Amino acid sequence: MLTRLILAFAIFSSTVFAQSLRIVSTAPSITELLYALGLGDRIVGVDRFSHYPAEAAKKPQIGDYAAPNLEAIAQLKPSLVMRIAVRMMDASMILEAVRVCPA
Repeated sequence: MLTRLILAFAIFSSTVFAQSLRIVSTAPSITELLYALGLGDRIVGVDRFSHYPAEAAKKPQIGDYAAPNLEAIAQLKPSLVMRIAVRMMDASMILEAVRVCPA
């Protein structure tokens, strides 16, 4: 959790980087945190359980943290994919293969 907060703070505080950032969130807690940090306009995709805030429900859905739709993620051309630390089916390796930086 602390690592996520540090990363989110670094992203938020770097204005130049944040302006070109395209974020995909794979969990509702991450989505809420990104909106709380004022990065809602940088979110290009969310998991199917992200319904808060209301704007999140309007974003393209990429599956969920346990079974992300990697093709949907790749189509969104994110520069950052925020995910929680769970045992995912080699998703990190696949995301790296399509040149997406998993966080």
